[in-house]
Amino acid sequence: MYILIISLLIGWSMVGIALAGKYLFDKDIPFKTDRLGKIKQLVRKWLISILQVSFMFGNGYVVIVAEHAREMDILSNKKVTVSTTALVTDIVVTQGRSGSHLRAQIKYIANGKVILKETPNDDGRLKKGRTYILKYSTTYPEIFDIYRK
Repeated sequence: MYILIISLLIGWSMVGIALAGKYLFDKDIPFKTDRLGKIKQLVRKWLISILQVSFMFGNGYVVIVAEHAREMDILSNKKVTVSTTALVTDIVVTQGRSGSHLRAQIKYIANGKVILKETPNDDGRLKKGRTYILKYSTTYPEIFDIYRK
């Protein structure tokens, strides 16, 4: 998913430069000779830059929301979801930009295969060594939701 977001950011950067490059890289107007022209040029550059950045991050947000909605849609379909038990094998602390986060490593059997996945556990509700009931998609067994002890 991060590769998709990064490629969207790069793509929008390239599109923005291609479309607005004339205004972003035009000849600099000296302030001493044409004050109003210089101010207009700076405002134009700032507006184009702000618009381009908002498009880039807006697309990243749309991708994240669409992925979450897709997962919830798959898990809400009772025809393709199955319940099973999952064992929390370990609690791992990961470091990120916003500090450290707890992640629970879980193991469950889906479609005859053992699946090992990590899930956020910042609230500490998952305990190491305990088993939980989870619902997973038979089509996409890596999509799951822990919903009961």
